[in-house]
Amino acid sequence: MHLFLLRHGDAEERSHSGRDFDRCLTPEGVERLRAEALGMQRLALRIDRIYTSPLVRARQTAEIVAEILQLPAPAIDSRLASGRLDHDTLQSLLLELQADDRVLLVGHQPDMSEVIQQVTGGSVEMKRGALAAIELDCIAPPAGTLRFLLPPRCLIQIAH
Repeated sequence: MHLFLLRHGDAEERSHSGRDFDRCLTPEGVERLRAEALGMQRLALRIDRIYTSPLVRARQTAEIVAEILQLPAPAIDSRLASGRLDHDTLQSLLLELQADDRVLLVGHQPDMSEVIQQVTGGSVEMKRGALAAIELDCIAPPAGTLRFLLPPRCLIQIAH
């Protein structure tokens, strides 16, 4: 199984009156994500389906990628909400998939970096908009090899 992890794009700052759940991508974040998705398209990544956190900024990120890559609408999965994704949660999600699936999970920090470390042993920090690819050798428990980690600026350069 191939697992892609994408951290959501640049979002609005937290406000004292607003909920974190409702934070949207900034207009610049939307434009950067479109360029990043074009970079993903140029890489000819084969992705079968997208799962996304229910938080607005992650949903918007997933929708942009799905549109550019011409994929079905992303599936919203509460297990990907900020602070919820861990090794056991990832395993429960992966067990619902087929062994040859290629899935993209759109989520948050520090969850994304922690999952990469737990699954591959590699210590990384996922920047907003960064994309990682893991080739899974085992689903229960999830274990695999980090194939690449592309910061957003690299995806944007690939798009041009």
